[in-house]
Amino acid sequence: MKKNRSNKGFTLIEILGAIVILGILMGIGVISYTRYRRQAVETSYDLIKKNAVSAAENYFMDNVGEETVELHELVENSYLDTINDPEIKNKTCDGTVTIINKENSDGNSIQKNTYKINLKCEKRASCLIVPGNIECDSDD
Repeated sequence: MKKNRSNKGFTLIEILGAIVILGILMGIGVISYTRYRRQAVETSYDLIKKNAVSAAENYFMDNVGEETVELHELVENSYLDTINDPEIKNKTCDGTVTIINKENSDGNSIQKNTYKINLKCEKRASCLIVPGNIECDSDD
C-alpha cells in the first residue's frame, strides 16, 4: 500500500537555513546598532562641552574678572540648561570651565580666549581645550 505523501511545506534543512540566515542578519544589526549608539553618545558629550564653553563665554562677559565657573552655576544662573548624562538616565553631569589663555587678536580690542572644560559624568570624566578641540588631562 502506497502512502499518500504531500509535498507541501518546508523540509528541516530549509527551515534551518532560514534560521541561520536570520541569525546572521540579526548579528549584523546588533553590531551596527551598538556602533551607532556609541557614536551618538560620543557626539552628545562633545556637544555638552561645546555648549558649556559657549555658556561660560556669556557668563564671563557678565562677570568680568572671573576665570573659572562651575557648570552647576551656569545652570543655576540660566546660562545653560540642565546637563543630562547621555549614558545614564536621570543623572546629570558637572564640571568646570576655565579661561586658560587670554589674548588680543592683532592689536584689536577683540579678545580671543582659550577655555579648558572638565566634564564629570557618572561613568566618565573628560577634558577639552577649546578652540582646537584638544583633549587634555582631567587632573590639571
